[in-house]
Amino acid sequence: MEIKKLKITEIVPYVNNAKEHPQEQINKIKASIQAFGFNDPIAIDENNVIIEGHGRLIALEQLGFQEVEVIRLDHLSEVEKKQYILAHNKLTMETGFNLEKLELELEAIKVSEGDLTLTGFNLDEIDDINLNLVDRARVGEIEEDEVPEIDLEREPFSRLGDFWKLGDHKLLCGDATNKDQVQLLMGEEKGQLVVTDPPYNVNYEGSTKEKLKIANDNLSGNEFYYFLLGSYSRVYESLEDGGGIYVFHADTEGINFRKAMVDAGFYFAQCCVWVKNSLVMGRQDYHWQHEPILVGWKPGKAHNWYSDRKQTTVWKFDRPSRNDIHPTMKPLNLIAYPIENSSKPGDIVIDLFGGSGSTLMACQELERKCRTMEIDPRYVDAIVKRYLASGREDITLMRDGKTYSLDEIRDDLLREDI
Repeated sequence: MEIKKLKITEIVPYVNNAKEHPQEQINKIKASIQAFGFNDPIAIDENNVIIEGHGRLIALEQLGFQEVEVIRLDHLSEVEKKQYILAHNKLTMETGFNLEKLELELEAIKVSEGDLTLTGFNLDEIDDINLNLVDRARVGEIEEDEVPEIDLEREPFSRLGDFWKLGDHKLLCGDATNKDQVQLLMGEEKGQLVVTDPPYNVNYEGSTKEKLKIANDNLSGNEFYYFLLGSYSRVYESLEDGGGIYVFHADTEGINFRKAMVDAGFYFAQCCVWVKNSLVMGRQDYHWQHEPILVGWKPGKAHNWYSDRKQTTVWKFDRPSRNDIHPTMKPLNLIAYPIENSSKPGDIVIDLFGGSGSTLMACQELERKCRTMEIDPRYVDAIVKRYLASGREDITLMRDGKTYSLDEIRDDLLREDI
């Protein structure tokens, strides 16, 4: 079949062409021609009447082309022309896409920083493809779990160096700035997301009778910056390119949080705000009713995003009804929100400041795998007990080169006075 060139003015549209070509489609065809060239000749009959290619002709005319490549189909009868015109239009509409393969192709284009709209899909359609592929729980419908209390007078069961496996999750009692300890936690794995709540450096004291405190929450400005830089650097090393990072922090230390984040290598994109349903009493003129969240990612490829384009920087979630386990405990639905937006089921979510274990418990609800660390053995105990209280007993402890099952340690872990 020979390809020839004709002047566009010589081409005749078929008068009864039933296929519609809205301008939105023509714009996509024009963009494709501009990006890739004109690679699909128009089919015409012996009288230069179009058999297939009406949309391409309109696009070429609007782009100012004077000539067009054509192939001549002069072997068809008048009836066969009508049949072929309709069949060509209809048969291309008969099937859909294999969504998994389509997502792989779109992801490959995204990783290479290609223009996804040149595929013919608009951004809303691409969002829908991602949402269909990801089994998303409905944020706001995760039930808040029962959390154990911490008794400051009780000697904790956990010790520094303890390595817990809680189902698909891992918990290390250790230092978030220590490279060897973080490597022990991660092994050969790389995470796809970081959601973390470091100390705010405000010398926070809980309002409960236990007056709970947070480690590394009362450092000098310079010390706190280097503390943050160390922890940011560890998660940077543990995260895949394009992996997102969300950091809850205090406005009063915003400069240190942002500077350390960027200095560690992360791209700082936005600052979101958690708006609470009630204020927190404090010593300042204006009582706090929000917390900021830094949003960014590790450069190297397009960042992970699995939500639609309707999300905003304002996150409205109720405060926890109680915070007996940790003075700055976050509600599960709040933590679940960025996890759903920036990861898929099966992905690894890192949190080197485990605190009350909310990131781990949200990951459990959303079928992600949490890799978390906590330096305070009391909070490590609390995280393990919180997981156990959820009805799961797939728990093992590695201590001093030995591995213990839950049955071997249950009594000591749950004993009131050790």
